[in-house]
Amino acid sequence: MTSEWTDRSIVKKETVIQAPPEKIFAILEDLSNLEKYIPGASKSTPVGDSYQVTYTVKLAGIADFPIQVKLRTESVQKPKSIKFTADGGFKGTLSWTLHPEGNGTRVSVEANYQMLTDTFRSKLGTVGKLLGGVADSLNAVVANVFTVNEANTGRALENLKKLSES
Repeated sequence: MTSEWTDRSIVKKETVIQAPPEKIFAILEDLSNLEKYIPGASKSTPVGDSYQVTYTVKLAGIADFPIQVKLRTESVQKPKSIKFTADGGFKGTLSWTLHPEGNGTRVSVEANYQMLTDTFRSKLGTVGKLLGGVADSLNAVVANVFTVNEANTGRALENLKKLSES
């Protein structure tokens, strides 16, 4: 069976954090911090120049889909921007930009990614029935993951804000 990728999804979010860019950047640059602000991220382990991360998505509130992703720092412009590439169950980029604003920092994040549909095939029997039947189950699962990821991008910013302002 040939691996298939979903259409590309782009999620953009931003907020103002009451902390200097250097403090926020230090958190983002250290990939061991992922579990502290990325919802669903766990088991982040250094592997050479990258991090192997398990990203778990809960679908329809009933089933966990663990997705293995390797994150690598692609580009850095301290303390203005950092861009990660992802490969594995997701492929794409995660880009953060920081701009001083008043007494704080405007932080923008852009997740630009595709998902490997093979990641979800193994659990379609259970979840597919709950999300709309066998024929449309893969589409239903992928749509649900995109929805969860959009919400989680906003939550990541909220978590980064709490972490940076403490």
